[in-house]
Amino acid sequence: MHLSRRGRNAGVRAGPGRASLGETLPELSILHRRWSTVLALVLAAAAATCTTGAADDAPVGAILFVGNSLTYVNDLPGVVRRVAEAAGGELRVEMAAGPDLAVIDHANGATDALAKISRSRWDAVVLQQGPTPAGICRDTLVIAAMRFAPAIREAGGRPAIFLSWTRQSYTGPIDEVAASATAAARAVGGVVVPIGVAWRKALRADPTLPLYGGDGYHPGPAGTLLAALTAYDRIVGHDVSSIAPESLAPIVSGLTPAQLHTLTTAAHAASRERPDDPDRAEPADTTRLSPGGGPC
Repeated sequence: MHLSRRGRNAGVRAGPGRASLGETLPELSILHRRWSTVLALVLAAAAATCTTGAADDAPVGAILFVGNSLTYVNDLPGVVRRVAEAAGGELRVEMAAGPDLAVIDHANGATDALAKISRSRWDAVVLQQGPTPAGICRDTLVIAAMRFAPAIREAGGRPAIFLSWTRQSYTGPIDEVAASATAAARAVGGVVVPIGVAWRKALRADPTLPLYGGDGYHPGPAGTLLAALTAYDRIVGHDVSSIAPESLAPIVSGLTPAQLHTLTTAAHAASRERPDDPDRAEPADTTRLSPGGGPC
């Protein structure tokens, strides 16, 4: 799958509490390059208007998710694959995940994530843990991303850092969570996937959206769909607000066309407003860790 990069000058907007959809998140104003991918089957479909058989030889993009229950509940990778299909494309999407794991746990061998990376070609490897505050959790996220990055690059891909949503009971700013994802992406020349920003945008547009599951933390099916839409828009570069609601409706039952429109609009806005993510890594000083403990 061909990877292209689009420059963009827009700053990221979101914000705490009951602020409007357009409020700026200060921690998200750090400049990063956006990573955009042109889907192979979209290109093949265009080529098929002139020739026949082009789609048969088109490569399929590949994304690996490395995470915990926020990834495997409702099968986020599978939903990303279905979003690709709804957009007229195709992705190979896999997962290495386990309960209560931080990214550093995967790096330390809690799953076969490193083996999965080395066994195949990947366009992106998404590194996911829960909402990450400043301190030891941010430090270990940066360290883990730096440990994964060489293997990801060797596999042909780029690290992508999952900017998570917060617990439903927390209505304050997500500046610290955003800063943690930004720090990890900066350290490895990676891309930030602003899923938490999309959640804030969607809930401000429609507070009745059932994004959260029963525990107020894990995603409901609609939340997983929003995460998938944001990841697809940000990593692949396809404007998900252009996907017809009827194409997405079979993925999650019970959502109205208006609700699906809110999800796609929020996902695309969060992706579009995120500053560019530079390819050049700025490795962090990992010789000193912050005090304090997890879980992360």
